[in-house]
Amino acid sequence: MIFTGFLRSKKAFGLFLLPFILAAIVLLGYYFRPVFPYVASSSEGLLSVDLPDTFPAIWSTVLGGMAVLTAACLLFLFNARYKLLPHNTSLPSFFYLMLTAGLLTNRGFDSMLAAVLVSILAFFGLQGAISNNKTNAPVFNFGFCITLAVLLFPKFALLLLWAFCVLFFSGRSTLKDILALLLGIATPLLFVLFYYFWEERLEDVWPTFRESLVSGEYLVEIGTNEMIRYGFLLLLLIFSLFSLLTNYGGSVVSQRRGVFSLLSLLFFCSATIFAVPGISHDFMYLLAFPLSCLYANYFVTMRYSLPGDLLFLLFLGSCFTDWLIRP
Repeated sequence: MIFTGFLRSKKAFGLFLLPFILAAIVLLGYYFRPVFPYVASSSEGLLSVDLPDTFPAIWSTVLGGMAVLTAACLLFLFNARYKLLPHNTSLPSFFYLMLTAGLLTNRGFDSMLAAVLVSILAFFGLQGAISNNKTNAPVFNFGFCITLAVLLFPKFALLLLWAFCVLFFSGRSTLKDILALLLGIATPLLFVLFYYFWEERLEDVWPTFRESLVSGEYLVEIGTNEMIRYGFLLLLLIFSLFSLLTNYGGSVVSQRRGVFSLLSLLFFCSATIFAVPGISHDFMYLLAFPLSCLYANYFVTMRYSLPGDLLFLLFLGSCFTDWLIRP
C-alpha cells in the first residue's frame, strides 16, 4: 500500500515521527480552529489534577500534548509486549493521534486525560494477567488502575463493571483472582477516604462523586460533521471485526482473550456515551484506544493495496471533518 506501507513497517522508526505529527496537528488546529458542537466533558473527581485557571493556556496544551503522545507510545509498547498484532508497528499510535486530532486545541491537560492514561496502564495489567497466570500481581494492578481512573474522572464509572466482567472471560476467574481484583480496587479507595478523613471532609466523598457522575446532559443529537465522521468510523469498525473473525483461527489463546478484552472495552465505552450524562466529543481520548488497535489490525492484515489506500484516505478525511467542513 502506498500510504500505509510506511507505517506498517516492522521497524520502529515510525514512532519517532509521532511528535512531529502531533506538533503539526496542534499547529494546524490553531489555524483552522475546528469548532466542536459539544462543550468539554466536565467532572470534578475525588482526585484532581486540573491546572489552576491562572495557568497559561499554552502550557496546558503542551502538557496535554505530552499526555496524548505518551498514550500513543503506550499503544506501541502494548503491542510490542503482548503481540496482539501480527508484528510490531507504529500504526496503532498513528491512529490514536488521528482519532484525537484537534481535541488539544479545545481542551488541554486535565483529570480526564490523566484518567485515560491510567486506564491504558490498567489494560497493561489485564493483558499481563492473561499472559501470566502464575501471579496475581497483574490482577491487583488492573483493579488499582481502574479505580484510580474512576476517582480521577467519575464518568468512567462503568469501567469498574467492565473490570469484573472482563476478568471472568480472561481465564482469571479463581477466588484468588477475584480477591486480588477486589484488593486492587479497595486500595486507592481507602487512601482517598483516609485523605478526606484527614481533611475532615469525609462526608463530602459520596456527594462529590455522585454530583460528578450525573452532572451534564445526555447526548441527544449529533451534528452533520459528527455523523459523517462516526458513520465512517463505524463502517471501518465493521470491516475490522470481519477481518478479526476471518483470522480468528490463526491466533493463540492469549491473543484471542486480548482481542476480546479490547472488544469488551469498546462496548462499555460505547455504553458510557449513552448511559452517563455529560459525555462529549472529548470522550474519544478513551474510545480511541480500542479503536486504534482494531483498525491497525485490519490494515496490517489487509492483502489488497488499492482498497486499503482508499480506506486509509477516507479515514484521514473523517478525522478532520470538523476542520474541512465549516459550519
